[in-house]
Amino acid sequence: MEFRMTSSLPGQHSDLVLWIVLLGRRKSGKSSTGNSILGKEEFATGKKTTMSERHFGSVDGQRVGVVDTPGWSLFSLANPEKWKDADVALISERMVSSIHAIMASTSGVLIVASCSDIMTDRHRLATDFVLFGAPYMAYDIYAMYQVHYLSEQDKGHEAYKGHSLHTVTKFLHKDFLLVLHHIALITIFMPVTLFLRRGLGDFFIGCFLTTELSTPFVSIGKVLIQLGLQDSTLHKINVSTFFTNKFLRTPPSTKTTDISQYV
Repeated sequence: MEFRMTSSLPGQHSDLVLWIVLLGRRKSGKSSTGNSILGKEEFATGKKTTMSERHFGSVDGQRVGVVDTPGWSLFSLANPEKWKDADVALISERMVSSIHAIMASTSGVLIVASCSDIMTDRHRLATDFVLFGAPYMAYDIYAMYQVHYLSEQDKGHEAYKGHSLHTVTKFLHKDFLLVLHHIALITIFMPVTLFLRRGLGDFFIGCFLTTELSTPFVSIGKVLIQLGLQDSTLHKINVSTFFTNKFLRTPPSTKTTDISQYV
C-alpha cells in the first residue's frame, strides 16, 4: 500500500513512500523484522512494544516507511498486568468448563445419533464418558471454591487470610445449588448409569449429556466480560447463539419402544 507523504527524510524532498505495517502476536519478531527491512537498528528489540512506532529507510532506491505495532494478545486487552489471582482463577475455571462441556455435548450427540431403539441400543461413551466426567465434577467444586476464596481475599476480608471451615461454609452457602448439582451427579447419576441400568437407556444418557451444549456459551460470555469485551461483536454473537441454542434445540426423531417390557 502506498501513501503520498507530506514529510520526508532529513535532507530529502517529499517523495512516494512504500509503507509496511508489521502486525502479529507478541514476541513474534516484528521489531527485528522491521530492522532487517531497514537494514539498521531502528526498533528496540527484547522489550514489549506498547505503542506504534515508525521509521524510514531506503531499499534498492525505494523509500520505505516501516510501522511496528503492539503485539496481539487476547489477554492483553484486559491489562493482565493488573489482574489479580481471582481473575486468573476465574478464566482458567471457565475455560476448563467449556472444554468439558464441548466434550460432553459431543459425546451426547454421538450416543443419541447411534441409537435407533431408545431402550436397547448401546454406545460405549454412555459409560466411558461418565467415568471420565465424574472426577471433573469433583475438580470443578474445588475450582469454584478457589475462585470464591481468591475473590474474597482480594477484597481484603480478614476471614480469608487462610483456608478455614468458615471460608468453606461461605462458599457452600453462596453456590449451594451448583455444588448440590455436582454432588448429585457424582453420588446418584454416576452409580445409576454404571451399575443400575442393566444396560438399558444409553439414548437417555446421551440426551442428558447434550444439555451441556449451552455451557460453553455461558463460560465464554464470562471470559469475554472479564476481558472487558462485553460490548464487542463477539460477545453479542455469543449471547445470540446461546439463546438460539436454548430455544431452537429439539430432540432428534427416533424409533419409539414400549418401555413396559423392560420394567
